Amino acid sequence: MKIDHAMGKLFAELVQRRLLPAEPAMIGVFFDDPDLGPEHALRSRACLPIHVSVAIDTPLVETVLRGGC
Repeated sequence: MKIDHAMGKLFAELVQRRLLPAEPAMIGVFFDDPDLGPEHALRSRACLPIHVSVAIDTPLVETVLRGGC
């Protein structure tokens, strides 16, 4: 899995845009079970909550995480 690389790219992009929070909270979202498929086919997303209104454009994408059971 390459979530560490994705997280580094996310942080670099946010630093460049001057949007990195003082205390960033990293969130890794994994869409697949690593026991059920090959590593190259696993999907994940590096996320970081942003509490201000910002323009989200390439290479960033918005991901909404909803809580609850």
